Amino acid sequence: MASMAARLKRTALACYTRGRTIGLRAGCPQGSEYLSHAAARTGYAVSQIRHILRWAGYPIKRAVSMPRRNPRWCSYVVDPHDVNAAIARWHDTESCESAARRLGVCGVTLRYRLRAIGLQAPGSHRQLRVTQEQVEHALALRCVAGHLQPPVQGGSTP
Repeated sequence: MASMAARLKRTALACYTRGRTIGLRAGCPQGSEYLSHAAARTGYAVSQIRHILRWAGYPIKRAVSMPRRNPRWCSYVVDPHDVNAAIARWHDTESCESAARRLGVCGVTLRYRLRAIGLQAPGSHRQLRVTQEQVEHALALRCVAGHLQPPVQGGSTP
């Protein structure tokens, strides 16, 4: 909206008002839904849906709405298929700590073994989400002389 207003040498509010008077639609585009509606549909809070979508790498777009002085009060739209796919991916994984608790393993040990297979924590105050296969692969590593090694194929271990 701002780039269009600059090209027309008008304010964004004037462009928005003129668009409404000639019948252009504003708000949620067809095929999308508001982030708050997606949260209500899935049963998650808006902040949690936002976190899940960012974690899964799906975009959250601003809705075309009336320009406001405070951009904090704007609406956001998402693709419902992206929301469903992100939530499905979220449910297929679990946090490293809950996987360790479920398996009766120390969380530090599991994180160390996950790091050995190439999974790094995403950053401070963020949880590493892992699949069941990644956990099984990490726990299959054996410790020989203080170093983690892959399991021996086809038979007995020394």
